[in-house]
Amino acid sequence: MAQWLEMITLKVASENPANTHAQMRAAVFVNLVTMRKVMDHGGNGHVQLAPCNLEILQKSNYLFHSAHNWLAMESLEANKLLWKSRPKHKLDHLVYDVAPQTNPIKLSCYMDEDAVGKLKKLAMASSPQNMGEYVLSRYASYICVRWLRRME
Repeated sequence: MAQWLEMITLKVASENPANTHAQMRAAVFVNLVTMRKVMDHGGNGHVQLAPCNLEILQKSNYLFHSAHNWLAMESLEANKLLWKSRPKHKLDHLVYDVAPQTNPIKLSCYMDEDAVGKLKKLAMASSPQNMGEYVLSRYASYICVRWLRRME
């Protein structure tokens, strides 16, 4: 979705070079897509981002917020108070706190059903008396094995 919006907003921005709104709107999506590409392809083969890609990620995050804030201020000045999105401060935590240690994309789970399904299987295989402890310890072991395999 973000890549499609990037393509549309870049087209509009290129057709209207004097329109600051169009330029800022395009900047929002260009930087979101850049961040996603860096997280998808910017690793060193393990679970960390390469230092040069971490820098790109952090700059793109800053530019995303700058453009987003410009659009929000424009909205306030036009008395359009129903701005459709809220600032993404969670993104700052991912970029500045998590990304220097671990590529955030390696920690994400887009298929919630998959993670819930794995936990459900673990829970069904345990007795009710120690289900919580069993599920957490088995899941931690499962994750450790997967990370170790990726690091080899």
